Amino acid sequence: MINLESRKIKSSNTLKKESRRKKKEKFFKNSLRLNRILSGEEKMDYYTEEAFNQLRTNITFSFTDDGSTRIIGITSSMRGEGKSFVSCCIANSIAKTGKRVLLIDADLRLPTVAKKLKLQNNVGLSNLLTDSKVSMAETINRGAFGGVDVLTSGTIPPNPSELLESERMKQLLASYSEVFDYIVIDLPPVTAVTDALIVSRYIDGLIIVTRHEHTDRTALSETIRQLRLAGARMLGFVYNGKYLSGGAYTNKYYKYKYRYGYKYRYRYSYRYGDKYGQEP
Repeated sequence: MINLESRKIKSSNTLKKESRRKKKEKFFKNSLRLNRILSGEEKMDYYTEEAFNQLRTNITFSFTDDGSTRIIGITSSMRGEGKSFVSCCIANSIAKTGKRVLLIDADLRLPTVAKKLKLQNNVGLSNLLTDSKVSMAETINRGAFGGVDVLTSGTIPPNPSELLESERMKQLLASYSEVFDYIVIDLPPVTAVTDALIVSRYIDGLIIVTRHEHTDRTALSETIRQLRLAGARMLGFVYNGKYLSGGAYTNKYYKYKYRYGYKYRYRYSYRYGDKYGQEP
């Protein structure tokens, strides 16, 4: 006797596995393309570039123009959402306006900025935090990505959280603030480790990167909860990785939204307002 119910279950499982496989292939294909853009092997298309320019404008209007250095943190809820790519492109877009910009890779556990930009990572942030003899000027890669100066993560330390929480980290940011107009910090995912929460006390605002068909609703909810408890100022979200079948990225590929002061609808499935109250 043929068990039709069993066949249906097997068929359903097969379709789910195939769907996951296709999503995974698409994910890595897009990731490789973005890495080629950062390394200069491929040119960024017009629409994506304009979306980052719009993001830059929104960030600029998030602060008063009092001449002080703005320190912006870029994080996500989980790995693979494109925060490092977004960090590089935000920094580059700001630098195009003539501002002096420093990009810091503060992911001392799984750093990717140096690899994406094809830079040496022998000496960087971790070395500055552990060795007072290391020169701040010599560790910076001048004009490594467009007009952006880059401070890589350096040697992976055994105690990243303690280093980022140290007084030395606070002093470094204060020293760099005397030289640069903007400091963009690439931070680890919030739900993975506490590093982003620790650094949030030193920065002026956080941007959370989400990714189409990748961001987990529960992880994003937990990220928002932890950042609120830490008293971090959330500037908004970047909706990343929306690829249209026509083969072109539109200005919806990177979509920045204000969290405060404006009403808006979220473009991903998770609705922030449903759980935490209506938008202002």
